[in-house]
This record gives sequence, C-alpha cells and structure tokens, in this order.
Amino acid sequence: MRRNVLFILMLACAISVCSVAVMGAKDFKKASKEGPLAAIMDFDNTSGGWGGWRLGHAASDVLATELVKNTSLRCMERDKLGAIMKEKNLSASGLTTPDTYVKMGGMLGVDYIITGTVSSFGERQVGGRIPKVSGKLRTYKAVIDVRIVDAETGEIVFADSAEGTKASPTLFVKGYGGGEDFNEQAAQKVLRVACQEMAKKIEAALE
Repeated sequence: MRRNVLFILMLACAISVCSVAVMGAKDFKKASKEGPLAAIMDFDNTSGGWGGWRLGHAASDVLATELVKNTSLRCMERDKLGAIMKEKNLSASGLTTPDTYVKMGGMLGVDYIITGTVSSFGERQVGGRIPKVSGKLRTYKAVIDVRIVDAETGEIVFADSAEGTKASPTLFVKGYGGGEDFNEQAAQKVLRVACQEMAKKIEAALE
C-alpha cells in the first residue's frame, strides 16, 4: 500500500514538472518576435585607437544585443552567421555593391544586412592650472556609424550615427587629490551607450 502511494506521489510530481517545463517552452515561443531577420557584420574600426579588429567585433555584438532587446528586428546568431560565411567563402569586406549585398542576403536568408564602423573610440583630456590648484577632465567617447541594406534590392534603407560619452574629472589642491587613469571598462560602457542610442534610432525608423 505504501509503495503504491509513494509511486502515485512520484508520478504526480513528474507530471507537474513536465507541465511547467512545457508551459515555459510555449510561453517563450509565444513571446518570440516575428519581425524581419537581419545579419550584423563585424564593424570596421577606423578610430585608430584601442582594440583594432576586436573593437569592431565587440561593437557588432553589443548592437545585436540591443537590437534584440529593444527593437522588432530579429538578429541571426553571430556564431551561425560566422559559420555560414566561412562555409560560403564570404567576406564582409567584399560588401561594396548592391549586387554583392543581394547575393549575400540570398545565401544567408535574411531580410537586411547591417554594416557599421566604429569611427571614434577612446579618451580625450583637457586640463588647466592655477596657483596650488590643477585639474583635468578625461572624456571617454565612442561613435558608431551604421547602414542597413535591403537584402532583396541592395538599397541602403537606413544610415545614421550615434555616440556615447562619459566625463571623469581629476582635481589636485596643493598636491592632494586625484582621479582615475584610463579606465577600459568606462570606455566599453560608452560603446554600449552608443549602441543603445543606435537601437532607438533603428526602431524609430522601423515604425
């Protein structure tokens, strides 16, 4: 008798867990977006500063996250995009004409191709001094330029720029005081701010 009761309880628990899991999957599926699918290429880095090609890769990753979070666009998963491009021997550097955009769009099965450039990234310092007092202002800045191409026609349907900035002051009075040296995390945060601003502009253009 006890064995039967225990078996029934275990079975009920298993069914309950499975029901919750299935419900969660259905809810997630219902919440998935049905907007146009975009492929985001690695950005070029023309800022001449920190990061090299890695900065362009990081910028496209951050923008993909912000677009999925804050717009109706769907974005092809970056690893899948890289695998397809490698398999097809495609290169983002060859995207220069409407025909090549259309060709790549057909191979990737996307509605839009997003390309971009990190045109400014890094810090700038300005400072001054008076008797017994000196100070400087360190400003972090990131600027991205983005173009969205219709993968069916090769037409550029969106082009804009966005920036993020953060100021950090340093002050010394009679030799005492301080501030921060170059802060890589602060610099990366302004890149995210620029991508967030770009996502807002893209969503406004989609409406």
